[in-house]
Amino acid sequence: MLNTLDINTERGRIAAKQQAKAIEVLEQRTGMRFVTTDDRDSALVDAFAYDQQNRLVAVCEVKSRSMTLRQLKDWRNEWLITYEKIRHGCDMAKTLRVPFIGVLYLTPDDLVLTIIISDKSGNLMQPTRIERTETQATTNGGKIIRSNAYINMNAATKYA
Repeated sequence: MLNTLDINTERGRIAAKQQAKAIEVLEQRTGMRFVTTDDRDSALVDAFAYDQQNRLVAVCEVKSRSMTLRQLKDWRNEWLITYEKIRHGCDMAKTLRVPFIGVLYLTPDDLVLTIIISDKSGNLMQPTRIERTETQATTNGGKIIRSNAYINMNAATKYA
């Protein structure tokens, strides 16, 4: 099973390094600590954020995209994430009673965006449209039709 994970490919390892860089930027800028889930297997969320007193403060979805902020704005300023990931993150937030935050690293701009996707009750906090669309299946390519969430990023916090 492990060899079928995208993270085990060259593109997957690049994405993992980019996501680690995004977390490093946030740790330096916010003082929070992040613990990532094991990338040798699939997990429902990518990371957990802790404050200076070691209290859990958020569950996180962490992604990198090879797009600029300008390109994101050209795409209605919406971040595409599979709806399944949103559901899992919201459920985890509700279970652990912490917000679910999205971390998006725009690699050409070396810019990290964060947004509160749900509150601690699992309620969506951003305008989000759900559509069944054809998108790239994985970081390694391919096509798939599935339910996708398009999260409005107007309220995102920027970290350079």
